[in-house]
Formats: sequence, structure tokens, C-alpha cells
Amino acid sequence: MYKYLFISSLLPLLFGACSNDVKPYKLSATKERAASSYHSANLRNEEGKVSYILSAIYLNDVYSQYPHKRSNLLVSIYAPEQSSTFFLSEPPYSAPETYALKFGGKSAISVKALESDDPLIELMTIHTGWSKYYYVSFPLVSGQPILQLEGRDIEPLILKLKTEVDTKTSAF
Repeated sequence: MYKYLFISSLLPLLFGACSNDVKPYKLSATKERAASSYHSANLRNEEGKVSYILSAIYLNDVYSQYPHKRSNLLVSIYAPEQSSTFFLSEPPYSAPETYALKFGGKSAISVKALESDDPLIELMTIHTGWSKYYYVSFPLVSGQPILQLEGRDIEPLILKLKTEVDTKTSAF
């Protein structure tokens, strides 16, 4: 009896502090464009565990100030089995122990590893401390853009992107 009396006296305290003026969370226009441009794919090993996760945002669709003579991407790579040795190299790809990205079959023009506090990382829908983040520029591609991670001892991990340019040209 006392238990119910005690609980019923706590209910007004718990719910009395709740505000009726709850506003829905609204993304900024930039983060909304980034979320709609976010794509991800994974590669599993023989045991069915995830060995690589490749995620990307096509930055040309997010920011208008990026040079449109290039394809600019924010790329996240999670490689739990290779976390200490994983390294995405810049062109030219000379070391066999490194990994490389291709976009539409073309090699990267530049690859920049991002620090964990870089503001670009905040655009990722899911961002973690154990993924590695890169800003990568490629020559501009036509047709359906396909991002491909290649490297030692892995089969290529392919991520098909849908870009704003793609949407405009394939509308009819």
C-alpha cells in the first residue's frame, strides 16, 4: 500500500518538470544535404564479421564553393581488423601495403587524412572515433559514380553513389 502511495506521489514530480513546448529537432540545410548524400557499404569476412565499412558524402552536392571541375568526397573507412595498419595512400600508389580509392574508375588527385576534430567529420551521419576520415578529390566523372576501395588482401569494396548531378540527368 505504501509502495503505491510513494510511487503516485513521485509521478507529479517526474512529469511536472516536462515542458509542453517540445520542438522537433531540425537539421541545418547543410547537414540535411549531407545526410541525403551519405552512402555506405560493408565487406564481411568468411565468418560473417564486418571487415571494412566504406562511407562517403559527395561534397559537391553539399557545398557550392567546392571546385566543380573535380569530384570532392568526404570518406570514412572502418577496418577493425586492420585498425593499426590501415593507411589510405596518396597517388602514386607505390607501396603494396597501402589501400587506394577509385571513383568512376579514376584514381584520386589528392587524399588528405582528417584529424578527429575536423569540422567536415560532423557532416557524417554516423561518425565514430575508430573510423578514419579522408577528404579526397577525383577528376570529375560522368555517369553513375562508383567509389571503390582497393588494397592488399581484400576484394574491391564498391559503393554506388547517387549525386544531385545524377538525379538531374536521369529524371527523364
